[in-house]
Amino acid sequence: MQAELHDEESLIRLRLTLIKARQQITSALSEAESEAQRMFHWVRSDRMSHWERELRRRQEEVQQARDKVNQKRLYKGVDGRPQSAVDEEHAFKKARAGFEEAQLRMAATKRWAGLLQREIDNYRGIVQRLSSIAQEDLRAAVAELGLVLRLVEGYSAGPAVREGGPTEAPVVPEGQG
Repeated sequence: MQAELHDEESLIRLRLTLIKARQQITSALSEAESEAQRMFHWVRSDRMSHWERELRRRQEEVQQARDKVNQKRLYKGVDGRPQSAVDEEHAFKKARAGFEEAQLRMAATKRWAGLLQREIDNYRGIVQRLSSIAQEDLRAAVAELGLVLRLVEGYSAGPAVREGGPTEAPVVPEGQG
């Protein structure tokens, strides 16, 4: 039985597919890393700043509402009676609830920023092997296939082109081809 090369094109297609896969994997990992970092910075910077501003603003609202309640209680009406502070107390409670909500949101944002950073670090550790495969193993496979293709082309060129080679195709023992 003689060894025959039936489809050199399949090796070429495999090599091109590996090159494309390497590029796609590298690109996808890079995009995922960028997106994760963008999201982390959004939470850590934008959202933290937002809730810090809201906390200050709502704290001022609480102080203003408290001042209005105290003013109503302190001063008597034109008829000499104490003024009703029901509306002002309601506004104060609403402002205080808003302030407490901002405190909770701020704490949650800090907690989520920490969790997100940990998960990004875990993700990096997990995809490191895939990145290594794309950068090293696929590159090596592409190089090996390139060498195989050059050898196949040399072999296909015929015995006259090969230096010191046999004049016929090598015979492969049965069961090994």
